[in-house]
Amino acid sequence: RKILAALFIVLKSEQADQRVQEAAIKLVANYGQSSFYQLATSDHFFLDNAMKSILNLMQLNLARPDSICIQRNASIIFSRMSSKKDLRRTCASAEVFGIIFLVIQRHQACSDTITSSLVSLLNFCEGSDHSKIFIGEKSADISTVMRVHIDNQYIQEISCKLLRSLALYEENQVIIERAKGVDGLVDAILAHISCQSVVEEALAAFLVLSANTELSVLKSNRIGYEVIIQALWVHYQVPGVVTTAFHILANFSSHDPRSLENRDLDPVVYMMIYHRQDSKVQDAACRVLYNCACFPNNLKLLGANERILQLLLELPSSNHLTSECKNRATR
Repeated sequence: RKILAALFIVLKSEQADQRVQEAAIKLVANYGQSSFYQLATSDHFFLDNAMKSILNLMQLNLARPDSICIQRNASIIFSRMSSKKDLRRTCASAEVFGIIFLVIQRHQACSDTITSSLVSLLNFCEGSDHSKIFIGEKSADISTVMRVHIDNQYIQEISCKLLRSLALYEENQVIIERAKGVDGLVDAILAHISCQSVVEEALAAFLVLSANTELSVLKSNRIGYEVIIQALWVHYQVPGVVTTAFHILANFSSHDPRSLENRDLDPVVYMMIYHRQDSKVQDAACRVLYNCACFPNNLKLLGANERILQLLLELPSSNHLTSECKNRATR
């Protein structure tokens, strides 16, 4: 406690040498790996002193281009503090979020700082609509980071996860669209099509956004279709990816049934056969086909595909499927 108290004095000092402050913030970030965070959880006075010291140091060094070491370690501290439920509630504030986004804007090129900052924001979003409101307003910064670090697999994964968390708060969905968040998800899938974790997180965010009929970017979006289908073919063995992708396609086809093309039926047929025993895949596939069949012009397209007709005829007699899935197949 005494050592940490001394370090906080160094952090708050405007006269301290920058190299000394860099060493101090690094010590705080790694002190005993857990001692600092245990004290912060149990002693509110200690936590308040720590927060003021760290925020003050970050603020003082924002304009200094050579302060990356300070900002990186401060970001690490926030990512660790926000991962602990008790500390997350106490630390979540407009001041903290504002500083984190300023650091993101000033140090976009530093992947370590960006990663820690994104993890902090993601943790703060967990279970807090207040945090989602403030962070959602800054969606443009998240989209920018995704473009700058398009080759960084982990940053893409965390960014997609963060966009999904923000999109769960409905008012953020239009903001994400305007901030080109949908484009960011598409680019993330294309850049890391073989990485299952990136594809899963991007599709999860897509699924939330695709349910909103007000988002114009998702209407008649052929690029969206192509990307989802490409992800389907690459990860055809993963039931979770297939199920999520089918639900997205079902949402797309409910917005605009005319967007279906004959080649889009190929992955539906193949996945229904490959995952014949998976009730979730079958249910999602039936959603796609049912939404398409609701549009008269698609009936000829569906009816001409004998394999689809055969699969639909088999589904109602399958014991492992839900009644809802069987009803869709029958209808």
